[in-house]
Amino acid sequence: MWFIHTVICIANLTLAPFCSIGGKLPISFDNYETCDKAVDRIVLEIDEQLKERQLTVAMKCFINEQVNT
Repeated sequence: MWFIHTVICIANLTLAPFCSIGGKLPISFDNYETCDKAVDRIVLEIDEQLKERQLTVAMKCFINEQVNT
């Protein structure tokens, strides 16, 4: 199963960005292509709102066994 893993950074909290790593969205996908398309749709939906709040989110699809926390 493929999952969307995330890194979220807040740019205006401290001098250096404050980042939270190790996030995983609670949905799974059968293959990389459908996972990647979901990431694209999420980005299109929330991109402007994140920019307004000086937040950044990085999302990437991984098979669960590929992730080392």
